Amino acid sequence: MYGIVFFDLDDTLIDRGATLQCAENRLASSFGVNGSNGSISAVNCQDWRRMLMGVRNSAADVSFEELAREFESCLHECVQEKKDARQTVRRLSRRVRVGVISNGNCRIQKAKIRGLGIQDHLAVTVISGATGFLKPDAKIFGRALKLAGCAPEKALFVGNDPVEDIAGAKAVGMATAWTGRLETYPEGIGKPDFVLENLPQLLEFVP
Repeated sequence: MYGIVFFDLDDTLIDRGATLQCAENRLASSFGVNGSNGSISAVNCQDWRRMLMGVRNSAADVSFEELAREFESCLHECVQEKKDARQTVRRLSRRVRVGVISNGNCRIQKAKIRGLGIQDHLAVTVISGATGFLKPDAKIFGRALKLAGCAPEKALFVGNDPVEDIAGAKAVGMATAWTGRLETYPEGIGKPDFVLENLPQLLEFVP
């Protein structure tokens, strides 16, 4: 019986590429300029401000904070969930505590979580931007386990990246579930405990 189930966020619960592209286009549209075609993958609002200033003089009056808030709003509206992600998290949270461990900027990742509509179902949220540690560093997993008050052997981590998610979580003693096909799993990396064909399948492993 697991004490908590942790999820990765990008490309596990949401489609990161589709979400960012939509948000970038909305942000550009709100300032009357063309979208970036996905070029700002790191979501650096300072880069956006420079781009806007070069295209429209009035953008010089836009502060970094205004751009950041606008981008968060765009993300909130643009989140593209992986199939059945929202429903799976909500149903799972009725059985066991649920958390998120994610790499990224805190404000951006939290905006995605709000956009997905799962914030009220999360017992623990740990984002690398707040900890200074990126997955697969054991410290970020350790921080999440400490906040959850849970031993690693009582935790399950669900993710899409063999190195950052599966290898990282296994290294600290967590059980792991991979959202991919086993035949495509890279050699030389410890295999996940579970392979999920779809997210709702996770409910079979967590009674």
